[in-house]
Amino acid sequence: GACVSPPDGDGLVLVPLLAIRTTGPSEEGEDGGPDEEPGCPDLTVIRVESVCSLDRERTVTVAATIKNIGDQPTPVTTWARLSSSTHPGSDYAAVGILDPGEETVIHLSFSFSFKYPPCVDFTVEADTFNAIDECNESNNEMDGSICCPN
Repeated sequence: GACVSPPDGDGLVLVPLLAIRTTGPSEEGEDGGPDEEPGCPDLTVIRVESVCSLDRERTVTVAATIKNIGDQPTPVTTWARLSSSTHPGSDYAAVGILDPGEETVIHLSFSFSFKYPPCVDFTVEADTFNAIDECNESNNEMDGSICCPN
């Protein structure tokens, strides 16, 4: 408390001081406080764009946009993966540290021979090695498909 003189000058009056600490929004009506858990990062793939080129093989190239939809920055660089359940090949790309709301575009590609069908189903997965403890570990993937020319 703080000491102040009363209006009549006889003695001291203790006046409580108020300290407020905010820790962000609470969930389900719970009161926030010093013991509230800190937030977490959450990487997700929000967009994929793909092209297919022909040379001696077909090459699928994917531009994937990865966003941190959590409320904390990612603590480390992590890896994203492009894979296909219908065709051989995969690729990895580093995803740097992302602040909350920040996004980055990575480019991944793989090639396959003409003996495989020209249409490819693929998946891009953020944080493929689970290096980050995320708010939601089940929203890291986005699927796509492309049909390459014959």
